[in-house]
Amino acid sequence: MESMNAVNMHAILSAFLLFLSRAFLVSIFFFFGGLAEASQQWILGTTGCQGEFEEGIYHTKNSRKIRISEVTAGTPAEGKLVVGDLITGLDGKTFESDARVAFAKAPTFAESEAGRGRLSVVRDRNGQRSNVVLNVPVMGTYRSTAPYGCPKSTKIFDEGCEKIAEVMDVSKIRASGSFQRMDPFLNLMALLANGDQKFRVLLDEYVSRYPGKSEGGLYAAWHSRQVKV
Repeated sequence: MESMNAVNMHAILSAFLLFLSRAFLVSIFFFFGGLAEASQQWILGTTGCQGEFEEGIYHTKNSRKIRISEVTAGTPAEGKLVVGDLITGLDGKTFESDARVAFAKAPTFAESEAGRGRLSVVRDRNGQRSNVVLNVPVMGTYRSTAPYGCPKSTKIFDEGCEKIAEVMDVSKIRASGSFQRMDPFLNLMALLANGDQKFRVLLDEYVSRYPGKSEGGLYAAWHSRQVKV
């Protein structure tokens, strides 16, 4: 019975954390993870850039263009887009509906074998319109059973865990000699659900250094949930 419960817990954690990982269901980070309320910036899927829309933060149904506000070095957008560029469409056609929604769906096909990693955007730079191809990683196609039995889902989850481990490097903790201020527990749950033993050292290090109590404040209850898990 204990073995079965452990398997069920592993499956539940894996499914939940996979849902939160990069690009799952038309790039969940694009919709929620990258929003900065003050500037109304959104992470544009796997392109490596952020953009602003014409309307309010959650109401973009009339938006027909995206203004690039940030481009990260070493990503598909580098060298193709710069701050101030406008994205006015996809595949040679201008947006005819909510630009945010349309752009959020585009990487799903581009990342597939059929899409060959080619995300074609209509770029307007200083009034000059051109079609630009962003070369995004080919991740495969979601199966109807996703996230279960889906190689793409597994690949996204594994890549996400690798990035988490990189950011939460144990050597950085040892060097500082203190517990990092950032709330790590959702990240730790992801590594736990992954099940790869190479993450065990990182998990043990964080747990051993946790001070044993959560801070108060508005999100104290939210924080305590993942701490208890």
